[in-house]
Amino acid sequence: NLEGAGVGRGRSDGHGGDGDEEDFDPMASTRTDSDSMCKRRKVNLLIDQCESARFPFKKKLTLANMNLTVSDLPVDDICSHVLNHSLHKLNLSGNRLCHCPDKIVQKLNGLRTLDLSQCDLRSLPRKWNLPHLKKLD
Repeated sequence: NLEGAGVGRGRSDGHGGDGDEEDFDPMASTRTDSDSMCKRRKVNLLIDQCESARFPFKKKLTLANMNLTVSDLPVDDICSHVLNHSLHKLNLSGNRLCHCPDKIVQKLNGLRTLDLSQCDLRSLPRKWNLPHLKKLD
């Protein structure tokens, strides 16, 4: 019996049932995709601004409180050749990061401050190559 497993509940005419089902929202995945694209645009704009700063030293990139997940982070862009030595401060605080991507702690050799506070971190990378790191939150 599939009804006991929660399958096939409700009326077959598509007009609802006993009120226990969730409403189907065909736009939910579109909104999720749109939110993700919007986040990606904001992050890319901030990276572009950081890369194009007039002074090629002591750069700071703040991506705090943007509700980003690891999959939202453009790690390759953050660790690009332009930023890997000149980025001194990276603020990722207040995001939904379950772990810190390995590249961030292995490729950003000039990093002096890394803020991962108030993230959902469950683990940290085993290998780090941040010889100038002075502050880790």
